[in-house]
Amino acid sequence: MFSAIGIALAVVQKVYVQKSTPELDSYITVVSACIGLFVLVISLIEWGASGAVKADALHRNAELLNQFQRKIEQDLASSSALDEPLATARREEYEEIKAGCAHNHEPVDDELFRAQQRLSKEFRADCKPDGKPQMSWIKGKLAVLMALWSAAWAYLAFWVVILGLLLNIPWGH
Repeated sequence: MFSAIGIALAVVQKVYVQKSTPELDSYITVVSACIGLFVLVISLIEWGASGAVKADALHRNAELLNQFQRKIEQDLASSSALDEPLATARREEYEEIKAGCAHNHEPVDDELFRAQQRLSKEFRADCKPDGKPQMSWIKGKLAVLMALWSAAWAYLAFWVVILGLLLNIPWGH
């Protein structure tokens, strides 16, 4: 989107800016350069964070863990108790799956997951003595808001800067 704004400003500059308003021409040149710089910075930050690579690795690891969970459920359904060699093999398999992913979720992602799953049976087993979930409704909603904010704050800041630059264009000079 920022790239499109930079291109649109260049087109506006050439089509609508007249020679009688050199301040506007200079200002739009500066704004276009700033937007280009913002696009470069955002691209480098995203590339440096390797978000897509981490997400893919975490997804593959989650699929392996889900498959492993189904295997354990099948083991438990087929016999009343696991014998020691099978339990040892399953523990080693789990450690191998866990070691296969060098990435971990950010704390805000973990908190979001706990908020989204706070009423699921896996988390209900960990309830307080009075039967209430470990995470309250309000804390769950705050976790969702924090996750949303952590993903959006940089883009919002860039939009504020761009809007500030656009609002300060010297149109009538």
